[in-house]
Order: sequence, then structure tokens, then C-alpha cells
Amino acid sequence: MQAIARFTRIISASLAKTKFGLLAFAVTFGVRALPEILAWPYAIGYDTIGSYIPFMLDWGSGNYATFTPSTGGWLLYSILGLAYSFARIDPILIAKTTGPLLYGLLGLSEYYFASRGLQWSSGKSLLPVIVGSFYFVSLRLSLDLFRNTLGLSLLLVSLTLSLDIKSRVRLVTFALVAWLTTIAHLLAATILIGIVFLVMLRIQKQRRWRMIGLLPCLLQYGLSLFSYQSNGTPLFSAPNSSINPLIAYAFPLYIFGPLLPIAIIGVIKTGNLILKAWVVVCIAGIALTITPVSTSFQLVMADRWSLMLMIPLLIYSTEGLSILLKKEVPRVRPRLILPFAWLGLLVLLGTAYIALPAESSFQYYQYFTPTSMLQSTVSITDSSHVVAALQWLSTNLKTDSVLMTHHAFYGWARAYFHSNTPIVGYDPSTTLVMATQLTQRLGYASIYTIWWTNGHGWYGQPSVPSGFSLQFASGSIGVFLYVG
Repeated sequence: MQAIARFTRIISASLAKTKFGLLAFAVTFGVRALPEILAWPYAIGYDTIGSYIPFMLDWGSGNYATFTPSTGGWLLYSILGLAYSFARIDPILIAKTTGPLLYGLLGLSEYYFASRGLQWSSGKSLLPVIVGSFYFVSLRLSLDLFRNTLGLSLLLVSLTLSLDIKSRVRLVTFALVAWLTTIAHLLAATILIGIVFLVMLRIQKQRRWRMIGLLPCLLQYGLSLFSYQSNGTPLFSAPNSSINPLIAYAFPLYIFGPLLPIAIIGVIKTGNLILKAWVVVCIAGIALTITPVSTSFQLVMADRWSLMLMIPLLIYSTEGLSILLKKEVPRVRPRLILPFAWLGLLVLLGTAYIALPAESSFQYYQYFTPTSMLQSTVSITDSSHVVAALQWLSTNLKTDSVLMTHHAFYGWARAYFHSNTPIVGYDPSTTLVMATQLTQRLGYASIYTIWWTNGHGWYGQPSVPSGFSLQFASGSIGVFLYVG
């Protein structure tokens, strides 16, 4: 009877943990699905329409030129490419599903790290997931930084596994997940390597096993950096002159300002070495992007390091919230006002980020990019008009013409333009004037393009260059023709 009772307790405990883990996934998945539903049927996120959807279309047609496994961050690309090749469903639908799924995975990883890595109770481990699910920095990561989100999820699992490598199975598992972190996202791998090495400096126990487990990650990391260098992307360069050092340091204070008052309370109690190392690595990363010989801004910008501070600050905030809500503190109303007002503020900021379009975004986000989740390379209010313009183009182009697209409209053209007329796309740094000149050099005389009308254009280009004439308009989006 005692054995049966013990077995029943074990099963009950396992089910309880599974229940909380599933809830962590469901909460984050549901929150991230909201903007996808509001924007239906259009994609949201700059990289979503600008990178992932064109990649899937290329992969499905047998064009693997943009797939470079030797560099970091190829894991998600291969998953998306295979998903589209086998399923053959709309790549926009795949992208709209991927965002919530990855956010759900991040929530599950946060729960796993809190419950196993920090040894928190199931209920307490769910708190940073719930708080983080509505926080706008976390939502911004999930919007279109899919590789970053996947890498962050794997990073949390890797760090949890690294805490106690007590068997060969655990060692192999840690080595595998750490390697997957590296091929998912190099910035996540950089943080993983930095944290593990800082931990090894302080803790000698299992140092050898951690080093062995990290070897595949280090080898892949070195190969990726070598590949970038060989392909012309420098590892170090002069600092980006457009970045003000003061702004680089102030940016994390700005984006995490709503968390910091409660996080400071949590820091006092939480002495976790991994969290401290995480903060040190990210601050060092920010500093390295603005030094005289800085890490190349083509690899990582200071703001990306700032975004990666999200996890430790969420953990510290949760600890601070727990302190404020402790039962042993007398339950007087003023004591409850602060935590619930704080939670209400986070929900308000998150809801505004999810539900308001770019042109009416919450004022707090005026220095945050993007200012709303309801946008891709264009605002959600322009999405249907872009599709209408491309549908018109599909049937009304002149012969011997070309569709020239700024990067903002390249992915849209790949998804919605149905014609044998070639598409010539240019990277984000190429202005419309430069693109027109380059397209003319290719021998095209009749050049069509899509842009905003009446001076409403984004990307510092309110209008098309002189020489273009409006052929069709839908809302504030127009089709323009240049005849050289």
C-alpha cells in the first residue's frame, strides 16, 4: 500500500508539473496569436515578409542560394523551408503560425528554467511567463525575430542542463542543446558561452564536464564566425557613427523602465550566479559595440544586446513581486496597490503594443522599433492596398517591363504578384533613386514600382523620384511607372 501511495504521489506531481508547463505554453501562444488574428490574413513583422516568406518560396522552387549552413542561425530557415516544401501550404500561413508557436516555446522554456534551474515552485515558475507574455520587449522579439526567439528558448534549456551534468546522458543532452542554440542564433550562443565560462570561473565542480559539453557549440561558433569573415562580414570594425554611446546605455533603461522598480527589489534576494552572469555578458556586449574597435554592427547592434536582458529582468521582477505579495507581510491595501498597479501597467503597455496600428501607436513607443505589432514592412492599414496594387500589376503591366521593388515591398511582390514579369529587389540601404539607376543599367526602359502616394512614404522616402507617374492607387499605396 505504501508503494502504491508513493507511486500515486509521483504520478500526481508529474501531472501537476506537466499541467503548469502546458499552461505556460498556452498563455504565451494565446497572447502572441492575438495580433495575428487582428492582422488576418496579412503577415506581421518586417523580417516575416521581408525574409522568411521569400526564403520559403525560394526553397520550394529549388533555389537554395540564400541558405548558408556554415553561418549561424540556419536552424529555423531549414525548418521553415522543409515545412513549406512538404506541406505546400501558403507560406504566409506558415509564418503566421510560427510566431505564436515560437512564443509558446519560449514561455515553456522560461517555465522550465524557473522550475528546474531556479528550483521555484510550479506556481511561482509560471509568474515570469505570464508577466513576460505581455511585456512589449518580449512581444517585440516574437514579432519577427524568430531565430532570436528560438535561440533564446534553447539557451534557457541549455543553461538549465548545464547546472548539473551528473550522467553521460545529461552530458550528451547538454552538448546537443548547446549546439542547437548555436545553429539557431549566434547571439544566444554568445550569451550561453559567456555565462558558462563565468560560472566555471566561480564554480569548480563539474567544470570539466561543462567544458566537454560545450565543445560542439564552440566548434560551430568558431566555424560560423570564420564563415562570416570569409564572406566579407568583418568581426570587428570602427564603431557605428550613428550610435550615440549615451543612447546605447540609456536604451535598456528606457525599454525596461517599467520592470526596473520591481526588479531592483528582486535583485536583493536573488543571488543566482547565472542571472548575474547573464546581465554582465549583455552589458559587456553593449559596451563592445561602441568601443574604438567594436564588434561589427553587421553582426550585432547594441539594441539587440539590450533586448536579451529581458529574461534576467523578468526573473528579478517576479522575485520582487513575490516579496511584495508575501503572506507574512500585513495585508493592508496600500501594500497591494503597488504590485497590482504595476501588473496593470504592464498589461496596458502590452495591449497597446498588440492592438494599436503604427500610425496611432502608444506614445511610449516613439523611440522603440517597431512601434506596433500590427505592421510588417508597412502598416496593417496599408496591407490590403499593397495586395490590391500587386493584383492590378499582375494583369496590367506593359510588355518588356520590370517590377522594381524596395526591400519593403519585395516580399509582398513574391507572395502576391502573379506574372511572368521579372521582379528586381534591392536591399534596405538602397534608395529608390539608386534602385532606379541600377535597374536602368540592367537594360529595362519601363520600370514599375510600388510606393506610398501623396508624400506618405516610409523609410525616409516620402515620395517616388521624379520621372515616375502614378498608374494606379489603392488607399495611400500607388503603382508608379518610369519610362526612360
